[in-house]
Amino acid sequence: VGHISQDHAGVMAKGFGRIKEEVLWHLRTLDLADPKNLEKEAFLRSVVITSDAAITFGRRYAEEARRLAGREPDPGRREELLRVADICTRVPEHPASRFHEAVQFVWFIELITQMETNGVSISPGRLDQYLYPYYKKDINQGVLTRDQALDIIECFWIKLSEMVILYDKITASFIANFSMGEHINLGGLTPEGKDATNELSYLCLQAQMDVGLMQPNLSVRVHKNSPEKFLVEAARVVREKNAIPQFLNDDLFVPAMVERGVPLGEARDYAGVGCDEMCIAGKTGGDLFVYISMAKVLELALNNGRWRLCGGRMGPATGDPRDFGSIDQVWEAFGRQLEYFTRQGAVVMNTEALVHREVMPVPFLSSTLQGCVPRGRDMTAGGADYYWTSLIAIAGMSNVGDSIAALDRLVFQEQRISMDELLLALDRNFEGAEHIRQMLINKAPKFGNDDDAVDGPTVRAVNLAYAESQKYRDPRGGVLKKSIWPAYLTVTAHVQFGQSVGALPDGKPAGAPLNDGISPSQGRDRSGPTAAMSSVAKLDQSQSVGGMIFNMKFSPGSLAGEDNLARFVSLIRTYFDQGGGQVQFNVTSSKTLKEAQELPEKHQNLMVRVVGYAALFVELSRAVQDDLITRTQYTEV
Repeated sequence: VGHISQDHAGVMAKGFGRIKEEVLWHLRTLDLADPKNLEKEAFLRSVVITSDAAITFGRRYAEEARRLAGREPDPGRREELLRVADICTRVPEHPASRFHEAVQFVWFIELITQMETNGVSISPGRLDQYLYPYYKKDINQGVLTRDQALDIIECFWIKLSEMVILYDKITASFIANFSMGEHINLGGLTPEGKDATNELSYLCLQAQMDVGLMQPNLSVRVHKNSPEKFLVEAARVVREKNAIPQFLNDDLFVPAMVERGVPLGEARDYAGVGCDEMCIAGKTGGDLFVYISMAKVLELALNNGRWRLCGGRMGPATGDPRDFGSIDQVWEAFGRQLEYFTRQGAVVMNTEALVHREVMPVPFLSSTLQGCVPRGRDMTAGGADYYWTSLIAIAGMSNVGDSIAALDRLVFQEQRISMDELLLALDRNFEGAEHIRQMLINKAPKFGNDDDAVDGPTVRAVNLAYAESQKYRDPRGGVLKKSIWPAYLTVTAHVQFGQSVGALPDGKPAGAPLNDGISPSQGRDRSGPTAAMSSVAKLDQSQSVGGMIFNMKFSPGSLAGEDNLARFVSLIRTYFDQGGGQVQFNVTSSKTLKEAQELPEKHQNLMVRVVGYAALFVELSRAVQDDLITRTQYTEV
């Protein structure tokens, strides 16, 4: 269980001592003669156990800090350890009263949740918002300086980078590197609709500039009234530290969540978790992901439901494509395959949810969410106020759009290639048919160049996937009108999925990576950054409140100087004005990446944006490194 942001403000205001008292009150009021209350009793008693455990955990830290202080010869360090001991004696049992206590409380929540769930993307959320009252109070009372606060934040940044999750071999191929997805959001809107940027927002940017590690996954929430100074400083961190932060569009996501039934004030207070999935902190259960390779779906549509690489049947028989007389028949076969596999995805999702409920309850995590204790129900059993899940995380949408555009133009409209010739070339992975592959690449339009001839099919394919996903509901319940919130992101699944997809009509050879997220296919966006953004913005990204990833790569020189930083911010604002929802950047050259690949010992600290997270380039697999190298590099803003 992961991809969640908890009710940090509410939990810190109570402490686990009071949470335990509230649970005991609910236990005393239960009528155990009612059989429905027996399950509630079991859950509530488990919360008592985890509350006691959290309190004991803090006390153990306090005891260890005092032990270390007793043997510490340096007076300054000894005083620091005693201060840590005092803080850990208070939190997490009692409410946080000072800034340092509040940050320590957040770390305890993060660490204990991680120990219970072994999940990823346990996200602190809007850190600059719920910590700001503690910061302001301490500053005003003269018990904290700005530099002391920055030091505490930077220590917290380092702690977030200490945890590592170890994946099995298969999972590791889908999620390259050791990122924990601990997402922190900065700026954005207040629940009242005002700009939320404050001093802590800037301090967090400074912490990233100073520490520069892979964690946390930092995002800047942007709206039409976001301060220009704040966005320029965020852009400066991107330039200097390459991969962090990413940018999210409040003016898109807030109305999208309202449309799905979230009250306006809560929608404005959303938190990005993991890569950039949306949630209402403290009210939302963890996401359940089911990936669907749209490129594989198209392969099956063009092979009568059979896997091109091995010949086995995977999907329903949708007709021999040699009999297709128009692109409409291709669309019909693609739609039927997509319908079939989305339905299978729903079965997987429902099964996963039931397994979590039966054998993987999370009482500590549940106690940090609103609704679970009053309902006497674990989060996995539907205890949280809201539920949604990313039923379908799309991989290969650009490959599909490019392929269908190539089929339409070169096979059906201009008839430069017959369907027989194309299918034979695909079966042979273009061996002996390189001229056909080059025609597919160079004579057909490609997504990412602001060309409606290919942008239209790409949008249509994504809309079909969205429509299919909306036929199903999250099995854990929930009060929202649409409980399935699709995700258009891939982590590194686009590399792994590509290995099991045969040759495609966009010119992709068998085994090559698919496009990542909603980005154009690697190297195919040749008309500059504004054209790429215009293509991507044509997608209805309000559908994807389950998360999306748009990657762009700029050369370091393109962002040099203050004028270029200002132009960079303007580029982001323009993209968001067009309807873009999220964008992130690598500021490095393909030359540097190639050198790091060959001489890793000289580039140990080279950080890159992989997909929804950052990683050290030298720790990535060769396949993922190659994927990063082949992405289009822009030389000017």
